[in-house]
Amino acid sequence: MRIAIQVNYLFAAPLRLGLNNPFTWCLEVSSEESIRMVGSFSPNDWVVYTRQKHSISPGKRAKHIWPSPHGEMYSYEVDKYWIVRQVKDGLLVVETRRGKQHTLPITDSRVRKANLWERLFLAGRFPCKSLASPPDFANGTTTVSR
Repeated sequence: MRIAIQVNYLFAAPLRLGLNNPFTWCLEVSSEESIRMVGSFSPNDWVVYTRQKHSISPGKRAKHIWPSPHGEMYSYEVDKYWIVRQVKDGLLVVETRRGKQHTLPITDSRVRKANLWERLFLAGRFPCKSLASPPDFANGTTTVSR
């Protein structure tokens, strides 16, 4: 796999030197290294998943809102705040605040680790880091520490 890294500067000095694109480097990377570059996730990591949605009225957390061609619907993106429960075979098993589990590939560009701002100021949107005991739906009782 070949990855090109390009750095654009607003200075005119490289153009005066007659160089079209002086700040481009290429790296040779294997597929396992590209998985590591995407992110090394471990259980109990907080992750943010950007989900694309469609509706007639976007919510207040919607971003990148654009109307449909005839204007009756909107497409937008919403950040979902999840926690990693398992990492296995290039897949992430993540859990929502309400206990749903989703399986995502590690290489999915829509999933990323939560940054410092999100961990400090949006911590209430993430699920609990640890569960005291898994929910027992057979008996109709759930024991979850929050």
